[in-house]
Amino acid sequence: MVLGAGIDEKGSLRPTTEPSSYSRNRTTCGVDLYQQGYAPTLVLTGGDGRIFGTGPQEAVEMKRWAVRLGVPESATMIDTEAQNTYEDATGTKRLLGPASIFLVSSANHLPRAVPVFTKQGFRVTPAPCDYVSQNLPRESRDDIDLFDFLPKDTSLQQTREAVAEVAGMVIYWLAGKL
Repeated sequence: MVLGAGIDEKGSLRPTTEPSSYSRNRTTCGVDLYQQGYAPTLVLTGGDGRIFGTGPQEAVEMKRWAVRLGVPESATMIDTEAQNTYEDATGTKRLLGPASIFLVSSANHLPRAVPVFTKQGFRVTPAPCDYVSQNLPRESRDDIDLFDFLPKDTSLQQTREAVAEVAGMVIYWLAGKL
């Protein structure tokens, strides 16, 4: 079970619609599990992420990526209706019924996604990818240099993602989805 994370639409500078870097990474992690024989089917989920109008569907683009990486089309299932994690879980329940799944998503998203899927009756094994951190904070490093004290170009994005996940957990908890 691979959760979508957006797409980059075709435009004047991008010749084709393609999965976002997060969707591509998650799909690649799911393909790896499939190719290692851990899952007989690759389920990809994600619909049209536009608020206004209609656009391409994440799961369709993720399936194209999985097929390019060697997964037979017959070994894939897609849910193109889901627009958020809760809808990913309910849509997957309609596709599979109660099941044991590997849940592939970004490491920072799994603390919210796992309980949502568990509440829908799945037996979930988290399969994280897209790690932001390399080590636990308490682990000492002997190779610290001056550049470790300068802000990184990804810091603002990582802060936004952390705030979005915490807000998502609160909203899902208040809505009874966790």
